[in-house]
This record gives sequence, structure tokens and C-alpha cells, in this order.
Amino acid sequence: YDSKSTLDLRNKVELLTACIELAPDLIINAASRKGSDYCDLNIRETLEVNVLGIQNLIEVCNKLLIPVIHFGTTAYYHSDQNLTPISEDSLKEPRSIYGWTKLGQVLLFQETANFPYMILEPVFLYGNLDEYSSGRSESVPDILVNLVHCPQMYSYLPVSVRISPYYVKDYTHIEDFCWIIERIIERPQWNDRILIGAGYNHTFSSEADLVIALVKDKIKFLEETDYKKNQVHNYSKLERLYPEWGQHHRISLREYFQTKAIF
Repeated sequence: YDSKSTLDLRNKVELLTACIELAPDLIINAASRKGSDYCDLNIRETLEVNVLGIQNLIEVCNKLLIPVIHFGTTAYYHSDQNLTPISEDSLKEPRSIYGWTKLGQVLLFQETANFPYMILEPVFLYGNLDEYSSGRSESVPDILVNLVHCPQMYSYLPVSVRISPYYVKDYTHIEDFCWIIERIIERPQWNDRILIGAGYNHTFSSEADLVIALVKDKIKFLEETDYKKNQVHNYSKLERLYPEWGQHHRISLREYFQTKAIF
């Protein structure tokens, strides 16, 4: 809102003024403090943005009756070592400050919103490194591709990552994700939550072993954090609400690496 481009959710007066002046038909909220490590080291700011900020948004939208499409996460679902499908009804048991604050957002919407809202829960949403790059390249698949093709882009090696290569399953490209957002805007399922992801749910080890061997001196895997170990994601609700999802082409991890000419 400053210079008509940015808005601080923590400032309810600024938020209310902006919504009155701009009179939006719909708010798509992707604002959050994210990243488990960052949030654990900045708990106060994370709470201010992810909890108090969303409370401000809900209060303003309650006053003005503006519909909201809000981005949740799968970080608040329980994880274990088993191939247990996660659906929107699965147990929520976050293991990080980020996960807890994002779960708090869901509860705030469910318990205090009196306007239409929809919560989208994306699974491992990252961008391609080439023409579809989103500038977010911390996923293990992206890092491995970088280390094979252009390790000079890193200021120091080895690169340290906290995502275990053996537990990354879904890999949702920005190009695969945008079209379903358009459908959701056209046909929102108000007061509902929906999981959206790549849909292949491969464990990463079979595709990654060879690549990791190629770059083993350039990458260091730190203590693993909670990334839904070996779990699959249930997209039956997505397919029921948006049947065209199953007809849309999506690329698998194997296809991704073959496309990058690594194998």
C-alpha cells in the first residue's frame, strides 16, 4: 500500500484504509513469515505476522465483508515414517513455530470469519530454475540441478540444506500450479480447505542417488526437519472439486531430472 504496492498486515489501520480505498472484490493472502529455521529464531516477529497479522486481516474483512483465498501449508499435519496419506482431515500436529502459527491461522478463519473464505494447502511449491524460475531454489531437486550445471552460482561450498533427499516427494512447479489457482478464483469452494500438490508423491532416493554421488563434496545435509517423511497426499477432494486436475499434464521427479539431462 506504500506507493500502492506493499501492505503490512501488522498495521490494522493501514490495512483497513487500503481495503476501503481499493474496495477489492477478493483478497488472495499469501503473506506469512515462513521457513522453519527462520521462524524458530524470530518467534516474536513470526507471531506478529502469522497470528496477529491474520487476526487483523480477518477483522477488516469481517467489517467490509471481503472474500479471502488464504494460503495454508501442510507443515501443520502430523508426520511419521509410514506411507500414510495426508488429507484435509488428517491429524494436525505441527513440529515447528511456523507450523503452529499457520495452524493458528486456520483456527482463526474457522472460528472468527463471517465472510466467505477458502484455504489452499500447497505441497512443496517451488519454481523451475529456467524460464519459470520463482527465485526460490532451496528445494533439494533445485539445489542438485544447480550443483551439477552451475555450482559457481553459490558463494561457498558445500551448500548446507535441511531437507533430507530421501523424504522429498512432491515437487510442484509454478507452471503447474497457476492454472488451478485460476480455476479456484473462478469457482471457489467457500469455507473449505483443499490440498494442492504435484500429485506424484515419489520418494526421492531412487532419482537422487546418482546425482548426490556426483555432487557429494558440494552438498551437506544437516539435521533433518519435519518434511512429511514418506507420506503421500490425498488429492481426492481436489479431483472431486476440480475434475480437470486429473487431466492436466504434470511432470514427475523422474521426468524433471531427465528433462535437465542429468541421467
